[in-house]
Amino acid sequence: MVVFTGTPQNFEQDPSNIKTYKKGEVRYDEIFDYFFDIYNTGLTKIFGGRGTIETEMLKIFWNNIFPSIDSWKLHASNDKETEKALLRFTVNHLLELLDDSGICFPEEMYILPLNPDHLKTGTIVSKKETREKYIVLSPSCDLAKHNGKFKTDRILVCGIENNNVSAQ
Repeated sequence: MVVFTGTPQNFEQDPSNIKTYKKGEVRYDEIFDYFFDIYNTGLTKIFGGRGTIETEMLKIFWNNIFPSIDSWKLHASNDKETEKALLRFTVNHLLELLDDSGICFPEEMYILPLNPDHLKTGTIVSKKETREKYIVLSPSCDLAKHNGKFKTDRILVCGIENNNVSAQ
């Protein structure tokens, strides 16, 4: 979405990341180029009624959730936990789509800003006294919380070497 107007000062930007173009200062082809650049990211193929996510969500429901609906109903006594479990189940199936992709960008792996209340597999933590860094290797099922406590009393971590390699 963009706003193309002769009076951009009258447009209240909410959300603030909507592009505003002033008539007479920008050519139409520049606005179309902006849309084509977004299209070229593949974003429009992922989202929307006919996008990859919606298509795969239908498959996950009919192929994986619906056939085991009786099992899920047994867990439904605690609806919020069952809802979270179904969401994790669905997201894990969506992640299966990506197993064969070769290229990985940092933006897709580093979730920012971090939520300090959620320790997860792959989280990087540091020791307060020495600032040594570690990566959490415990499986997600062990890091699940029940009544505010982790399922396990131990967490597996692996030290990360500091090579102090400077960029050239």
